[in-house]
Amino acid sequence: MLKIESILFVVIVVFFTFYAKTVYSMNKVIYGTDGRMEIYEAPFYAELAKSTAIQMPNRFITPVGNDFQISPSTFKRSYDLCGPERFETQPALGRCTGFLVAPDILVTAGHCMHYAEDCKEKTWIFDYVAKEDGTVDSLIPEQNVYHCASIISQYYEETSDNDYAVIRLDRPALDRAPLKFRTAGKIDNYPDLVVIGNPSGLPTKVTLGGTMRSNTHDLFFTANLDTFGGNSGSPVFDMNTGLVEGIVVRGESDFNYDSDRSCFVLNKCSEGECRGEDVLRITNILPFIE
Repeated sequence: MLKIESILFVVIVVFFTFYAKTVYSMNKVIYGTDGRMEIYEAPFYAELAKSTAIQMPNRFITPVGNDFQISPSTFKRSYDLCGPERFETQPALGRCTGFLVAPDILVTAGHCMHYAEDCKEKTWIFDYVAKEDGTVDSLIPEQNVYHCASIISQYYEETSDNDYAVIRLDRPALDRAPLKFRTAGKIDNYPDLVVIGNPSGLPTKVTLGGTMRSNTHDLFFTANLDTFGGNSGSPVFDMNTGLVEGIVVRGESDFNYDSDRSCFVLNKCSEGECRGEDVLRITNILPFIE
């Protein structure tokens, strides 16, 4: 007879494998050296980061006067990490990332805004960053909190490579500039790629060191990007032009199960190994955002 521990391990592995397949669009991974940086460590990108927002379920947010309190839950606890891992003590409550293309228009991945209920049940928060002392404010100013007013256009099916959502916010964000994006043609084959977003639902990170792997598909290109599930919807920039080239939509699995310690570790691949991360070309949704 199998030991209880063995049975539990099999159940966990089967579940995690099934889960990874069913939410494949949310999976990302580390390629080579971890390129994630705090906003204060990459000040050149601070203004661009102001135009990105983290998506949080409403159940994690409580009104306190005119502001909003978020519920504490660390990266390590939320993902049952073995540790030590970078950022493991930071809160990890976000589900996706979005970015402004107009004062009241936000773009994200389609699987982040799949149903009309997602528009009602999710909140978008700007300027959610870690401070230089390593702390993250749990009290969010009212002016940084936005809600989805309507879904302008959305597409996501597991059998399709297309994956985007364009939503209208409840009011214009007048204290931050919409991001500039490619409006014709496609990215070159040897760009320096940068991602800004919320890996694993963490406070906003700038991720440097991205490189192209394949640039042939009409809908998306594939790159080595150190991105995770919460990066779904993140803008991907060509560092040389500053333009948004696409939206992070899917990639390699985030974590591997460590059976010896009964917990999870970050999945790490050498440059060029594993499947790469797919980035939906921004030009595919121009009719909805121009």
